[in-house]
Amino acid sequence: MPPQPAVYVRTEQIPSILVVNKNCHEPYHFDDLFKAHVGQANHTLDFKNSHMLVAMWLHLLTGMNKAQAVHTLDLSGTSMSMHHSNTLATFSIFMARLEAMPSTLILRECNINTKGIEPIAKRLAVDKQLQNLDLAKNDLGPADIQSLADALRHNETLHSLNLAGNKLGTGAVQALFNLVNNAKSLLRLDVSDARLTAEDKAALQQVNASRQGEPLDLIV
Repeated sequence: MPPQPAVYVRTEQIPSILVVNKNCHEPYHFDDLFKAHVGQANHTLDFKNSHMLVAMWLHLLTGMNKAQAVHTLDLSGTSMSMHHSNTLATFSIFMARLEAMPSTLILRECNINTKGIEPIAKRLAVDKQLQNLDLAKNDLGPADIQSLADALRHNETLHSLNLAGNKLGTGAVQALFNLVNNAKSLLRLDVSDARLTAEDKAALQQVNASRQGEPLDLIV
C-alpha cells in the first residue's frame, strides 16, 4: 500500500490546515477537507520534498480551484529543472490554470532556471493575489531576474520576494536595478548570499534609496 499523507489540523488564533504529502504517489483529496472548514481556516499546503507526479500536479490544481482558500503553498524541494521535463511542463500548466494564487508561494531549492521562471513570470504579470514569493536557493541568472523585473512592472500585489542563495553575480546587477525600480508594490527584497560584490551591493542600495516611493526593505 502506498504511503498516505499526514494531515494535521492546528488550532491557533487563526486556525490552519497543514497537509503534508511526503513522497505519496496517490493524490490526497484535500478539497473535501477544505469544504469542512470553509470560512474557518487559514489553509496551508505543505508539499516539501514530495514526489510530484503529473497526476499529483493535476489533482493539486483541481483541489485548489475548488477550495479557493489556500493561504500558503510550499513546494520546496520539488525539482523543476530541464532534467525533470514532465514536472516542469505540468508546473507550467498548473501556474496558467490556477484560478486563485495563494498569498504565499514557497519554491525554495526547486532547481528553477530559465525554463522554470517563465510560467512564474507570466503569472506574476497578471496576478492579483500573491503577496509573498520565495525563490531562494534556485538556479536563477541575470536573464531570469530581468524576466521577473518585466513581469513585476504590471503587478500590484507582490510585497515580498526572496532571491537569497541564487548565484546571481555581478552580471545580474542591472536586472536587479530594474527589479527594484519596476516592482512598485514590492516592500521587501532578499538577495543575500547571491555572489554580489561589495560594489554591487553598494550600487544596489543606492538605487534602492533613490527608488520612486519608499525604499525597499533590502537584504543584501
